[in-house]
Amino acid sequence: MKPETHIPLHPDDPNQFVMVSPRDGQVTDNFSYAELYNPKTGLAEHPISLQVVEAVQFIRSVSGIPMNANSTYRNYIPSSGVNPASRSPHMLACAFDSSFLADGSTNEALYIAIREDFDNKGPLFQYLWDMGVRGFGSYDTFIHLDTLASEYYSFARTKRTSVYKGQRYARWNNMKELMYLRPSLKFVEQDGTIALVEVGEEEPAIVRTVKSVAGIVKGSLNELFDNDDQGRDFTARQGIYIVGALLLLAILGLSFSKQD
Repeated sequence: MKPETHIPLHPDDPNQFVMVSPRDGQVTDNFSYAELYNPKTGLAEHPISLQVVEAVQFIRSVSGIPMNANSTYRNYIPSSGVNPASRSPHMLACAFDSSFLADGSTNEALYIAIREDFDNKGPLFQYLWDMGVRGFGSYDTFIHLDTLASEYYSFARTKRTSVYKGQRYARWNNMKELMYLRPSLKFVEQDGTIALVEVGEEEPAIVRTVKSVAGIVKGSLNELFDNDDQGRDFTARQGIYIVGALLLLAILGLSFSKQD
């Protein structure tokens, strides 16, 4: 029998679920029952897909960097951000948002490497796909994975139009400052598993700044029109960049109009 979730689970949903609560014990090597439990639900315990937890655990093991649980199961619509998602994979207990817990530059390098791999269906993507992952989201400060089986849920079928190996999936990149930056790490298949290797040097500061500003504008627009996950990592500094970019465009527009 399937556990109760905010959106009723289809009888044939392929996920296996584990009930988590603020109790002792481990679900995987690095994630405990208490870490995966979301107290905002108001429930004594709630389900979470074992497949999606194992997928995040796989990234944790490959990277060798600790990761935390930002968001697992939700039985509510988040009040923060714009365009909130009324139907999210989190409400089906099959989504997991997680952040790396290293220093800033290491975290950034990992998020960029994951972005590149997901965009190109690289070896990490392939491994996660085989583990059942069907939602791949990139942000500046966290990643989103979910195991939503779109064929069983009409709200997902209409939105998840990308198809791979005959199945629907979602891939979105809502990065801002990191959206266009060149990767310094790469996931490769090595000795039958996945490894991280270094590739190239860091870009000059001026190049990084220009790419970051362009990414902030693009990523913010993505968030305005994407409500698949309701993941947000918008900051006041990014808002200032957007206003500055819009003012610059307005000034350039006025100068061109005067020339005409």
